[in-house]
Amino acid sequence: MIKAPSASAKPVGRRLEDICLDDKVLRHLPTESLSDLSKKGVPDSVTRRQVHGACFSEVTLSPLRNPRLVAVSRDVMQLLDLDPLQANRLEFLDVMSGAVKLPGSRPAAHCYAGYQFGHFSGQLGDGAAKYLGELVNEKNGQRWELQLKGAGPTPYSRNADGRKVLRSTLREFLCSEAMHGLGIPTTRALAVVCSDSRVPRDLQYNGNVIMERCAVACRVAPTFLRFGSFEIFKPQDPFTGFEGPSHGLEGAMLADMVDFAVKEYFPSLWRCHVGRTASEKVGGEEKRENAAFVSNHETSSNKTSATIASTAPIIASSSSSHLAPEVRRRMFLDFVLESTRRTASLVAAWQSVGFVHGVLNTDNMSLIGCTLDYGPFAFMDHFDPDHISNGSDDRGRYRYKTQPQICRWNCEMFAEALSSILLPAPPPSSSEETTLSLSLSEEREFESLLAQWDRELRRTMRSMGKGIGRERERMRGGDEKGGKPLLPFSSAVEDEAIPIPDRLIKSAVQVKAIVQCVYDAEYDRVYGQLMRRKLGLEAEMLEKEEEEKEKEKNGGYGSCDEVKRDEIQRDEIKKDEAIIEGLMHVMAETGSDFTNTFRRLHRLFPRALAMEEEENEKNEKNEKNEKNEKNEKNEKDEKDETNETNKKRKGWTNNAEQVLQSILDLCATPVELSQRAAPKIPPATLMAILTAQKRDPQILRELGLPQEVFNEQLRKMVRSREIAELPLNQQRQANSDLWTPWIQKFLDHLDQKLDQEVTQKQQKKRENGGGGPREHEEGKEGKAASEESEEEQLKESWRKWQARRERTMKQVNPRFVLRNWIAQRAIEKAEKGDFGEVRRVLAILADPFSEDDQEDILTAAATAAAVEEAAAAAVTAQNNSEIQNDDVAGGNPGDSGLGTLGGSESVYSLFPPKILEYSNPEQEKQGVTPNPNDDDDDNGHDAEQDPKAKTIEAEAGERKTELKEKEKGKEQLRKMTV
Repeated sequence: MIKAPSASAKPVGRRLEDICLDDKVLRHLPTESLSDLSKKGVPDSVTRRQVHGACFSEVTLSPLRNPRLVAVSRDVMQLLDLDPLQANRLEFLDVMSGAVKLPGSRPAAHCYAGYQFGHFSGQLGDGAAKYLGELVNEKNGQRWELQLKGAGPTPYSRNADGRKVLRSTLREFLCSEAMHGLGIPTTRALAVVCSDSRVPRDLQYNGNVIMERCAVACRVAPTFLRFGSFEIFKPQDPFTGFEGPSHGLEGAMLADMVDFAVKEYFPSLWRCHVGRTASEKVGGEEKRENAAFVSNHETSSNKTSATIASTAPIIASSSSSHLAPEVRRRMFLDFVLESTRRTASLVAAWQSVGFVHGVLNTDNMSLIGCTLDYGPFAFMDHFDPDHISNGSDDRGRYRYKTQPQICRWNCEMFAEALSSILLPAPPPSSSEETTLSLSLSEEREFESLLAQWDRELRRTMRSMGKGIGRERERMRGGDEKGGKPLLPFSSAVEDEAIPIPDRLIKSAVQVKAIVQCVYDAEYDRVYGQLMRRKLGLEAEMLEKEEEEKEKEKNGGYGSCDEVKRDEIQRDEIKKDEAIIEGLMHVMAETGSDFTNTFRRLHRLFPRALAMEEEENEKNEKNEKNEKNEKNEKNEKDEKDETNETNKKRKGWTNNAEQVLQSILDLCATPVELSQRAAPKIPPATLMAILTAQKRDPQILRELGLPQEVFNEQLRKMVRSREIAELPLNQQRQANSDLWTPWIQKFLDHLDQKLDQEVTQKQQKKRENGGGGPREHEEGKEGKAASEESEEEQLKESWRKWQARRERTMKQVNPRFVLRNWIAQRAIEKAEKGDFGEVRRVLAILADPFSEDDQEDILTAAATAAAVEEAAAAAVTAQNNSEIQNDDVAGGNPGDSGLGTLGGSESVYSLFPPKILEYSNPEQEKQGVTPNPNDDDDDNGHDAEQDPKAKTIEAEAGERKTELKEKEKGKEQLRKMTV
């Protein structure tokens, strides 16, 4: 039992002893309890077996040996309303390692099935992750499911040991928090614990087994239900021969499972179809029930889950069985389509930041549309549409460019899993086959209706879904559970819905076609919007989002007046898409750095503004060099050279040239491009097969190698050799020849956007009675002054437009992403016992869009950590004093139960002064320390009132001064040498 510390301590959030988890999921979904095992003759809870008729299986936790706390996410602590100082207690370490259960916790493993690499694999399930329970934040009512990943075997571990190693655990911990910082829907991670326990792992699958350190991660999400949760009822697959573990029980289980999912995670859909829940009708009993789980005023620390279950009211309207069959099917269809829409939005966000998931099986697709199960993921360095992050993906099924199509297929399989409750029952007089088949006339009618509905859907989505920011707020925990659907599809909401005609939902094929329409429409909308913002083509988007928020407050998404505006914008969107497609093609050909290329493009100015800046710079130089003939001659030579360049490149500016050169520095080298183009089959093997094929034409069939795959590998081998032999200067010139035409087109497009913006504002100003020529001024002087004033206003409009564009681009183009080499460096240090790098990376990735200097970010994190450590030390000293007093009075010194992980074991140990350098590791080896934000100003942070914090910040300031002095000395030495 967790013993409370002194009551005089004032925590910021809840303490561990104030927490009592709820097991609502287990109480509402079929669960195989521990007591059922003896009846079934199962010796223990971890015996591998097929679990029939259950969504969860109760299990026991397997604690680690000698656990150590690696890192904690303070953001997730706040999300759960936990006092950050609780992470300094030994009890927190015990809970995170699985040695101690929180009150109300019922550890269980989730049973699910799924398609792996396109083939149904039967029962899968959580082989290493264990559900603990749900924690309700009593401040906002949000419910969060806690899960320990790596806490031992389960019935679904198959041949594995149920453990996770530090390497993979840290990757998931860092990436889940990095994705949250990017504003992309994701599961979260509370903490990582490592231990002295070790397990064998074959990292390269080549027989070289090594012993790796075990670790456990505490994952947090609204739910870990997934598409595979509903595929446990699938009949036998004709190709693989596998069937779902609960096949044949879909009539008894499936509808109730969907009812629970809709009510809990899609509450607005539930209210649309079912109305208010029974708890709402009786005055909020459910709210009081949830509060009882977390309030220390109503719940004692020793209250068991059985007591909670017995006192929890049963919600009378937790089932939709009382609804008319057609209404219930409509709700189920809305559920599938809303889950599909969220998935499409998620994948669009992945594509916009160059993220490759690696294992997009249906069992890794979240029901609520968040990133789930981080395995062999990658944020691309050099852009490659065919990038494969999973070494086991031999055929490239889950490569970057196929992610949208694969996820759409997964959504179709999800709809297929629910087809028995989505479609009307076939008439008794007809067979199922005749119901599913359509005549030629019915097919044509279906295609016509579907095309018409798709056009209306896309138009409505474009007019209603302007605010990407709302999606970020939803997944940051700002909205209730899954959040309000962007667009209800049911006719139950007449003022917002796009009703689906009944004739479109008569067969599984038709339902899949509707799923495709919704997925494609949402993906195109979100991806196009994100990419336009990444290029600054929607600089006015910030203002639009403010309007969207006001519309939501007023209870609506928009009005019919936007239909005409949507039609006007359609041509402009097509032009934007052509620019985006051209950019992605050039980036792929040159292997440009995905993240930094977009950051460099915000420096590109429209021609009018760039020429004005050049004119100003030239005037300043003329004033300074007026009396220096030599400088005038040099300036003349530079001007002649610039004019010669502009003759070759029409409309080319110095600003465009600077941006071009900076982007060329980000392109892949010939060696890197050659490695990317290299075939998977070694060239020596390819040549041997080619030679053998001349003697034996059947050799490829004997090897199981298709001819088209072999030919593709040969082409890659030839291409790789050609690229490797290309000199570096020729490669740079070739890249320049590819980038220059696109930059020209992009400048033309920006000029057009700028002209439209300025013209519209001037027109509005004139309509409002201002901004026109000053006709009341008399004489030439008045007219000249008026023209000069208008010119200044025009230039000011240019600057404001560019400032909005830059601000928009910086808000969607991150400075920092979790590159593989960054994660690997943190892992290597952590495996040696140094967890400081993990915490530094976590601090940087918490706000990847920050414009602050890296050292300032780390100093601020260290300052906050010092304040927390000082507070923890004060609490510890106070409790030690009380313990001593208790000893004098005859008390037991072991009763307090409060401990700290002092010294190097401290949860928030001070960050080392080394600045985290997010650059190319090759430059790091050469001793080069590039500044990723050399055009930004340094922003300082105020020190906290704590003396220790002030000392830390003073030391950081001294270090910074010393670094500047050293750089200054180096610069002077360099000048003297020259």
